[in-house]
Amino acid sequence: MLGLIASNSDTGVSIPSVVAQAAATVPAVWVLVAIAAAAIGALPAVRLVGWLAIIVAFALTILGPTFKLPEWALSISPLHHVPDVTVPAPDWAGLAGVGVVFVVVTAAAFAGFRRRDIG
Repeated sequence: MLGLIASNSDTGVSIPSVVAQAAATVPAVWVLVAIAAAAIGALPAVRLVGWLAIIVAFALTILGPTFKLPEWALSISPLHHVPDVTVPAPDWAGLAGVGVVFVVVTAAAFAGFRRRDIG
């Protein structure tokens, strides 16, 4: 929808750039899902940790720059590492790191679920 609106206006934003930016954001969102899965796998009573991760990521990504938080604090959010794909040379290193974090946290989630007696 945003791509259609932007392509009909004079913003310089095209549908392919909106889709590319959304695709680049997916691994960071997967990290938040993996955190929730790991929390539930480890201890189901703390399932609200997943929501807490989303709230912290939102606060750091949206409000962090407003409050001029230091870079190390902003880097806690996986969304902070998503590159701007519309620049000529996006820095994909941060997104690669987010991918590694996703794999590690997802492995921990599967280990936690395998340990539990569900049934």
